[in-house]
Order: sequence, then structure tokens, then C-alpha cells
Amino acid sequence: MRHCLVRSLAVAIVLMAGVARAVPGVPERRVPEPFHEGVALPDYWVREQFQGIRAYWDGERLLNGAGEPLPVPAGFTGDFPDRPLEGRLWIGRGGGGRLEALLKRRVGAERQWRDVDFMVVDLPDHPGPFGERLRALHTLLDGADTAHLRLPPHIRVAGRASLSKHLQAILEAGGKGLILHRDGALYRQPRQNDLLHLRPYQKGEARVVALLSTGQGEPRPITGLLLRTATGRHIRLREGLSQQQRLHPPPIGSVVRYAFYGYTDQGEPRSPRFLELRSEGPGFSR
Repeated sequence: MRHCLVRSLAVAIVLMAGVARAVPGVPERRVPEPFHEGVALPDYWVREQFQGIRAYWDGERLLNGAGEPLPVPAGFTGDFPDRPLEGRLWIGRGGGGRLEALLKRRVGAERQWRDVDFMVVDLPDHPGPFGERLRALHTLLDGADTAHLRLPPHIRVAGRASLSKHLQAILEAGGKGLILHRDGALYRQPRQNDLLHLRPYQKGEARVVALLSTGQGEPRPITGLLLRTATGRHIRLREGLSQQQRLHPPPIGSVVRYAFYGYTDQGEPRSPRFLELRSEGPGFSR
């Protein structure tokens, strides 16, 4: 009897887990890989990379990356179609901080929301490769009378010269960089090199003042480094460290080089990434 009860409970748990997995939600975010040499450029669609808030329209609600409803004004999604769309809320180049502030204002900001667009970048429920999904998006959105839905331009490039020319034009207009999406990439079964980003980066140096860690075990792996620049600004650096460097991190007091992609509206280096360790750096003092 006891074994039957245990077995019944186990079956119930499995069934409940299956139901939980069946609940629709926001697909896992696909993080673009850095562009690298050897990519067959004619196989890709190229568009601008938007600095904004990830958003997912499930056909009824506009959700953030965590699956929570975004506090958009009533009517913002009134003319959205009844099928899922993936994209980003965008308020123009360099407007990331303004958009974040707008999302924090729950009331009294309806007029400012007129400047916000939902830049649609994919059609999640379409089973075909990206090229077909893009054509379906044009069919769905081209000519549609929508106040906030936008399908950004996608182009094809023949080689590095035309890619660099397009990147330079975007940067001169105040943009962040480019996204390259492989024409044959499936939405549900992404492969390596399906989604790439191309951005120019800058380099900086800073001294390690603390190790960031939430891990367990010995040696305890770190999650990042707390850096202090020569001007006294603190930077939390979490990307670019290998597993070996997380187990045996640069010592406190050492100077590291990092890459970053411009600055946020608050003047912070955007997306800092570890490059290498050096013994000393100009302008630093212990």
C-alpha cells in the first residue's frame, strides 16, 4: 500500500511538472555571439542593434524578459496582431536611460509613450527559417496602420567592405552596432553562428579592488571583478573571464585591461568585458 502511494505521488509530480512546462511564456533569450572572421556574410540578414528593453508580445500581453507584464499605457498594444512577436521597446538612439525612467513612471507619462516603438525582430510561432519569418513579418506589418509597431530594415551584404560601410553609417547616426541573423536559422533550434553582433569597442584599464562571488566550494569560483579606474569610478566586470580565471582570479591590487562598448546615459562603460591582466597601469596608485 505504501509503495502504491509513493508511486502515485511520483506520477502526480511528473504530471504536474509536465503541465508547468506546457504553460506558455517568454522564450529563452538568444544572446548574440561576437562577429568573427570566416562568417559567410551572404548567408546573413543585417539590421541595426537596438539599445532598448527586450519585449515579447504573446498575442494578448506585452511582457519583459522575465515574463512580467510591461507597464505600457492602455491602448499602446491596441492594434497589435493576435500572434506572438519578439522585439525591443525603443525610444531612439541613445534613449535607453529615458526609456527606463519612463517604465518606472506608472502614471502621467502617456504623452511620452508616443515616442516609443516596438521594434519587431522575429516571429516566434512561424516554423520556417529566418528568411521565411522575415517575409512573413513583412506580409503581416507592411502597410498595417499601427501606431507603435515597427519592422526595422534588414539588408544583405556581399562582403566585409559593405558590412563595414553599413556599420560606419549606423555609428555616425548614433547607433550601437549591427545584428547579423543567418537566413536559414530556425527559431526553436538555434545553432552556433545563427545570431551575431558587430560593435566597435573601446579599451580601458582599472585596478581590481574586490572579487565578486556567490559560488560554493573550494576554490570558490568568482562571478566577477570590482574595478576602480584612475578617476575613481567603480566598474563591475562579469564577462570575458574563463572558468580557470574564475577559479584563480587576478589578485586584488592588480591592473586589468577590459573592453567596453561606449557609455550608458549615466556615464558607465557599457558591457565591460575582461581582456587581459597586466602588472601595473599608468595613473594608478595603490
